[in-house]
This record gives sequence, structure tokens and C-alpha cells, in this order.
Amino acid sequence: AALLGHGMMGARVSSNYRGVVHRVVAWARAIGTNGFAALSPSASVVNSPDTASTSGRWMEEEFLCPCYYTDNFFVRSLSRHVTYDGTSSGFDAAHPDIVGDMTDDRRREVHKELEEELERRRGHFAAARQRRAFIAANYRPLHPNVYTLRDEFVDPRWIELAELARTHRSKDALLEAAAGVVRQRPRGVFAFPALTPRFCELMREELDHFERSDMPRAHPNTMNKNGLLLYELGMYDELLTPLLERYISPVAAALFDGGEREVANGSDSLDHHRSFTVRYEPEGAGKDVDL
Repeated sequence: AALLGHGMMGARVSSNYRGVVHRVVAWARAIGTNGFAALSPSASVVNSPDTASTSGRWMEEEFLCPCYYTDNFFVRSLSRHVTYDGTSSGFDAAHPDIVGDMTDDRRREVHKELEEELERRRGHFAAARQRRAFIAANYRPLHPNVYTLRDEFVDPRWIELAELARTHRSKDALLEAAAGVVRQRPRGVFAFPALTPRFCELMREELDHFERSDMPRAHPNTMNKNGLLLYELGMYDELLTPLLERYISPVAAALFDGGEREVANGSDSLDHHRSFTVRYEPEGAGKDVDL
């Protein structure tokens, strides 16, 4: 099913792997540049010939909010998100409810966890480019064809829906034309067939193959430790960005047409995405289970 929300859209497919594993094989968080009108490119990100991404459309680098370095720090030992200004004293002052009953040793452990996460974020983009280059030079894919978007990977009903969206530029008109294909539950969240079972099977096998390799990898975020960043696998330029441009963007522009009750600023200019996978396994398997 494809899920759309205000200001973001995702194509999500979950599969059951030997009865115990559920993986989101393609979760694309897509944001239009109009939605970033209040932001400017971060001064801390410098694009030079030596560090430039091979994909010039990497969302995080082009539109990086300063809040990336202060907000939504997930402290695993606390199982909660916090803000962090980069100093121990600032954290303690901002979160007296958290540190009030802590021992000094426990507080130092939390401070260390925050410091390590801030350091990871500061070096994230350079490290991701290095991993991407290394993987491109050394990894041999199991299914090279899944790295390029093909019509047979997309459910025919989504292809037809995208064509209808280009001629029916309002939500009501599109829903009427695509009756029986698009479901809206709850209001503002739409579901419809997206990717074919064969593509999902090939993608799952490719991801399993990569995970069994000795290639370097990073976690999608501080909450998800069992997933892959598809940018680093080289899946943006020929697979995910074309998927966004050909199918996600026109459907989003129609379904979030800026009507009186459902305004989605930027829905008509989706052009960037952050795509990653997450693996879920049963309790006791040594993987993330809290999610």
C-alpha cells in the first residue's frame, strides 16, 4: 500500500519472511521544496568536488534544518527522545525531570550517549558519501536489475492512477476517477496498490544479500538499528528518484490539492526523499522490538 500524509508521502511494502520477519522494503519520505520555504541550506554543509554526492538530489544535504543538531535525540537507555544543546549542563537544565533522581555515574552515561550521537550527526554526510563510494566500487549485487526502475516493478493500478492524476488535478476528481483503487482511512491518509509482489521479492533478496556481505553500513536513525540507508546502496538515481517523479509526485499533487480542509504545502513540488529499510524480528531475536 502507498501511504500519504501532509507534507510527506511513502511507498511502503511489508513482507512476511519465514513467518518471523517483517520488513519495510521501501519507505520514502518525500518533501517538496515549497515545504522548506522557511529553511535555507545549512552553512555547515559544504559541497565541494571532493565531497559532492553522486546524487545531486540528496534531501538532507540540500535542506538541513539546524534542529538536526539539537532535536529528537533518542536516548536508548532512557527509551525516549530529548533535546540536546551540545553541553551536559544545558541538558541537565532542560530536563530536570530526567536527571533529578540519577546518580552521577548514571548521568555521565546519558551524557556520553548524547555526545556520541551528536558526533555521529556532525560526521553523517561525509561518512555516508564514503560508504556509498566504497559500496559502489566493491559490492556485487545479487539482482542488479532492481537498481533501475522498470514498469513491471510498479502495480498497473498505480501507473494508471498516476496518469489519471495528471489530468484530474483535484482530490475529488481523482478519487471519483479512481474509485475502488484508492482508500482513505483515516482522513488525509490514502492507500492504494503500489509495488508488485515480484519486485518486493527481488528487493528483499537483494537486501538480505547485502546484509550478509561485509560492506559498511549505517543505521537509518537512532531508533532503528536494523535497517539500511538506500542512498548508500546506490538506489536513488535510477530507482527511487524516478519512482518519486513519475508516480508519487503527480498523485500527491492531486490528492493534496490544498483544499480548504486539507492543506499540504509543497505537495505539488515533491522532489526529494529519504529512503531506508527497517527489519522487525520477534522478541528474543536480539533485534529492535520496542517499535
